[in-house]
Amino acid sequence: MTSSKITIITTVYDFTERRGLIERLDSLINFFLSKRFEITILSLCFKKKINTKYKGIEVKFIPITFNDCLSALSSVFRGNPLSVSIFQRKNILLSHNKYICFHLIRTIQFKLLNLNEKVLYLDFCESLASNFSLRSNYSKISMIKKFIYSFEAKKLSKFEKIVLNNYKFSQYFFINQYEKDIANLKDTKKALIINRHLTKHLTIKKIDVIHKIKSLFFVGHIDYEPNIDSIITLANLFVQFNKKCKLHIVGRINNKNKRILLKYKNLILYDYLHDYSSIAKLSKYGWAYMNFSTGTQN
Repeated sequence: MTSSKITIITTVYDFTERRGLIERLDSLINFFLSKRFEITILSLCFKKKINTKYKGIEVKFIPITFNDCLSALSSVFRGNPLSVSIFQRKNILLSHNKYICFHLIRTIQFKLLNLNEKVLYLDFCESLASNFSLRSNYSKISMIKKFIYSFEAKKLSKFEKIVLNNYKFSQYFFINQYEKDIANLKDTKKALIINRHLTKHLTIKKIDVIHKIKSLFFVGHIDYEPNIDSIITLANLFVQFNKKCKLHIVGRINNKNKRILLKYKNLILYDYLHDYSSIAKLSKYGWAYMNFSTGTQN
């Protein structure tokens, strides 16, 4: 029996860095493999990269071109969100695959939405509009990023409603029941929850009292607003209750946020590391204190 071929369009460009986006892609891959699909991955990126393979699956990179930039600018002026317009690609070729899955709403290709010969899947996952709105609320009033997030959130909210109500997808994927409910789909039979499951049963042991903990381990994308908020909250907490405890922080971080975190003497920053096992061994516990969250870790 010949397998059906499907193209997953994604914005994952670094397949070596474990983060929420690639974890979500893994969930989609596992789903389509269980349905006996033969998968190809198209990565919408900003720099030219050599095609590769991920878990035995062919990965083709589609970098942005000058014409794509002009088209994105025109799209924004027509009222479309920047975070969707910037990933439109004029030279995307999908004539050989009937089945297409858009990994997150920002990868939707406008020119493919009305092709009757294509069977489309949408990994809506979570509302990108809500994501941007939360990040806007977290940003300081003086920051231009607050305005950009707020403005883009309004554009995305309108765009999400149009996509969910006006276009036909074979199936819609969500991260949890809440996101499925607020999407308010007309045909709920097409909605499917694909979430992350623990592959091992974890045994929760009684932890030491806070003042006895010598070190903690945190790994994640530090520039992501919920994560940096978590780290600062933890740093302040341990200044009050355990000044000797050191917090080992591993993850990508820009210079601005690095300067902010260096003010906390109980933090040790490592930036992004491919292998952090030796640092993880220094700590007895890993801890993530979340005041708010967005993204595929939900």
